[in-house]
Amino acid sequence: MKSIVNSIHLKKDSKILDAGCGHGAFMLQFNRQAANISEIIGIDIWSNKDQGSNSIAATQK
Repeated sequence: MKSIVNSIHLKKDSKILDAGCGHGAFMLQFNRQAANISEIIGIDIWSNKDQGSNSIAATQK
């Protein structure tokens, strides 16, 4: 993930939409590495049936 995030050159005040973000691993990586981001939004389904480890506790961790 680090190499992917580093290979994307963002303009000042860029906004990111992560559709299908899961637990948000890429959003967290962008937040750590890219100073030019003004907003990051992630959206994904929330279904314990489809994703056995998808829980509030797992996402917050």
